[in-house]
Amino acid sequence: MKVRIYNHLGTAGGFGVAAEGLCMSLLQAGAELEIRPLRSSALAVDDGAALERLPVAIRQCIRADAELTTPDVAIVHTLPGDCPTVRRIVRETERHPDAGARYPWVAYTTWEASSAPAALVQALDESFDEIWHPSTYSADAFDEHLGDPPLCNVIPHAFDEATLEHRGLRCAGSDLDVYRFYYIGSWNNRKNPAALIRAYAHAFGTETSTAQLLLACGAVPRERFTHALACTGLDVRALQTRIKLSTQWLRDDDIAKLHQSADCFVTATRGEAWNLPAFDAMLAGRHIIAPQGTGHCDFLTRTSAVLYQSYPAPAAVDVTVSELANGWNVQVVGAQGLTSREVWPEPDIQGLATHMRAAHDRRVSELRIDYDPRTRYGYRAVGELAMGRLRALLTTTRKV
Repeated sequence: MKVRIYNHLGTAGGFGVAAEGLCMSLLQAGAELEIRPLRSSALAVDDGAALERLPVAIRQCIRADAELTTPDVAIVHTLPGDCPTVRRIVRETERHPDAGARYPWVAYTTWEASSAPAALVQALDESFDEIWHPSTYSADAFDEHLGDPPLCNVIPHAFDEATLEHRGLRCAGSDLDVYRFYYIGSWNNRKNPAALIRAYAHAFGTETSTAQLLLACGAVPRERFTHALACTGLDVRALQTRIKLSTQWLRDDDIAKLHQSADCFVTATRGEAWNLPAFDAMLAGRHIIAPQGTGHCDFLTRTSAVLYQSYPAPAAVDVTVSELANGWNVQVVGAQGLTSREVWPEPDIQGLATHMRAAHDRRVSELRIDYDPRTRYGYRAVGELAMGRLRALLTTTRKV
């Protein structure tokens, strides 16, 4: 089967990692791939240097527009608001010898809140034959606005099963007297890392403690970190001896070392379509404390991870505000249609603090996994699942 896929190969962040995983999965399942990398909905091609770091098997499938041929099925893997835009641009500019050929189109996307705007979902429904999500949480938010049976299917993010044994290795020479909580991810309203600082402050205060909290948040201004420390009402300098912030974007090997050297991954997220750092922590066998009711529950439910309570609450976007001569300029950052009309799971921060204290006192650092991650999330397993959906789609009536 020939599959053309538009995705964010070579870019930093979750979409770039997920793109590589899906491509490798499809290749292992026998797909003939044509990959058209994206930078934006305008179909700009990413920097070639970033693409050169990808596996050879993927690089051999990358195509420019003039090199594309008619596929059996096409996939657009990007943000939900950008999927219809990519589809429209391709429809308007595509030139093939058999220009009248019709083939199914799949949108593979994510949604981070518990509910989604009807207009956003309907735009995808009108432009695509099927919609894929990485988790049941993400798919359920869209299914509310779709027909019966719904068009959403869950195709999880994938990992290279050959790396599983190495991921679980522990770094030698760690200070056994120190118990390390850690978080990896952006600093924003949804990811909610400031709540981790409040939870730590509630659980440990400024006592002389063996508990540390390590926050890896690339490019966050340090004043936001200091503000979060000060909001605890405790002595900022005392907290800084136990709560550490890294503002550097971590390389893959640095991330692997952090998973291997720390003890417990913690998150106070208000919504995740997948939660890649938690997934990596699970594969590394680290203890995890995370809120219920979001995307990471798909891979954490049958483990010893602590899934603490959360409750529905109105969502909130991130904004930047700058002063103008005659007022203020307010810019929404990365919301893609999210407003406070939607809801997401608000984590119980006091419950998080209680579980952090218990994990520290019991020195819990290992995660029990009651299933084989390779059979659910390995390249081969995900590839077979995706190809099964594509084969089924080829037998149905085309919508677009």
